[in-house]
Amino acid sequence: MNETFENYIADKGLNDNDLAQAALYYLSEKYGDPTATEMREKLYKATGNPNAVDAGLDRLTHEPLALDAASHSMLAWAWDQPEEAIRVERAVDAAKQKLPVIEVGLLSLVAMYGMYLVVTGNLKSKTTKVTLPDGTKIEKVEEYYPPSLSNLTTLFKAENDPEP
Repeated sequence: MNETFENYIADKGLNDNDLAQAALYYLSEKYGDPTATEMREKLYKATGNPNAVDAGLDRLTHEPLALDAASHSMLAWAWDQPEEAIRVERAVDAAKQKLPVIEVGLLSLVAMYGMYLVVTGNLKSKTTKVTLPDGTKIEKVEEYYPPSLSNLTTLFKAENDPEP
């Protein structure tokens, strides 16, 4: 698809609530409708730090701008993945047609789980191989993360960084 996500949401007249709802529908379709408990447990396991996950969820629950940014970023990332723009469109259509999910806690969990999936799945990376003067070969993998998610994705990035 050649249209940018920004143009798509402008053409559709989507607001932040629509994007949060669409994030819920997108993840439900793509990942088999995981329950809130399943998403929370996966986040706990992935980070090894339930307190940090709960703090992130609390932030998303109490800061609408953070929730909006997380939902927007996750859908924008999905839009740029092969074959996913169509799934995002279906999620947006569903969000526009159905009654909204009012539970902010659930939307916060969906947004954080979406960020987890962004960080841990379909990563774009660059591998550099270096040979030191002593003949030792080192391979360095540099991963690229969506910059707008950097505040919360560091929670997952640290867990997935290769040991030096």
